[in-house]
Amino acid sequence: MHDLDRHGLGVNAPLEPGRVWQDLAVDLFIGNIDQGDWGWADARSAWLLSFWKDLDPQTRFVLAYSTPEYAIGTALRDRLAGPDDVETILASWMSYHAGMLRFYNRNPERCLLVNVSTLNLDPKSFIETLNGRFKLKLNPVASADQGDLGKIPAIAATLARSISQDHVEATSLYRELESAADIGAAGAAASDADKRLALAEYSALLSLLDQKSADAHECRERANRHQADLNKLADEVSLRTEQLTQSQQTCDQLTQQLTGLSGQHEKLERQLAEVQRNSEKERLRLGQENELLLSQLHQVQEELEEYFVRLQERSAQLAAEQTTVHELTQARDEQAKLATDRQAQIVKLTQARDEQAKLAADRQAQVQKLTQARDEQAKLATDRQA
Repeated sequence: MHDLDRHGLGVNAPLEPGRVWQDLAVDLFIGNIDQGDWGWADARSAWLLSFWKDLDPQTRFVLAYSTPEYAIGTALRDRLAGPDDVETILASWMSYHAGMLRFYNRNPERCLLVNVSTLNLDPKSFIETLNGRFKLKLNPVASADQGDLGKIPAIAATLARSISQDHVEATSLYRELESAADIGAAGAAASDADKRLALAEYSALLSLLDQKSADAHECRERANRHQADLNKLADEVSLRTEQLTQSQQTCDQLTQQLTGLSGQHEKLERQLAEVQRNSEKERLRLGQENELLLSQLHQVQEELEEYFVRLQERSAQLAAEQTTVHELTQARDEQAKLATDRQAQIVKLTQARDEQAKLAADRQAQVQKLTQARDEQAKLATDRQA
């Protein structure tokens, strides 16, 4: 039945809806005209009490009020207020309940002023009072346990009670509400049981705080260990990164060297091919020269043999003509001189033949050296390629 806005009522003065809202309100009443006894509960209706009163003279109002400590306690419980918000909360509570009390005093025959704590504790008695006051036939509705409805922790309730007791105006207004109420508060202020409950809650909070502190310390220790591990990993990552950078630099250098060696290899291959071509050309040239020299040597040898045969013939002729030596002395001397000249020519030709043979041997040695150099270049290129 009581729906106090715990987040602030939003307005602090009665509202006067316009024509459109009045028409909607009339439609609401017409729509429920066959419902018999009906109604609704909304704490915000407190700012529209005069509007609803003037709309239908049959309208009756149940005005449920609460204590100042309830307003502060619910705000503390729901963590909607701090130390600087207490005055604002109490000012809102006073504005709300002062308007409610004024409306009740002006319309006591149409209102029932009740303390919300009584509604929570004994709803059956409230229904009986309501039926007797307004000639209704309402029956209590079975619902969940109302004991925890709007319940405030004992510590928050104790703090709220202590704060509200120091606020004279709020306390005075609450006393006026209690004096005028049709159903007042169900019990006294603070009992020893409430104080013991607050102390028990305080002890439990201290134990919880100690546990949370221990948990926080353990979390800090774990965080420190994790941070140390992270720092170690960061150092290792930095070292690995540096090693990777060095490896990359080495790889780049090796790549450059490989590129250079590849260029050198290609250059050497071109040089080797050129040397091979030149060697082949030189081999062919030397072969041709060697064949020419051999041909010349054979020709000289044939000429020498021919000269030798002629010499033998001349010797035979000389032997045959020994009887005519005297007559042919002059001819013999000429022939001897001619033989001497021929012999000198033979010696020269023999020397020439020997020189040609030596030259051919030298050319052959050069061919062998060039061939060996070509083979060494090919082997070097193969080793470089490997």
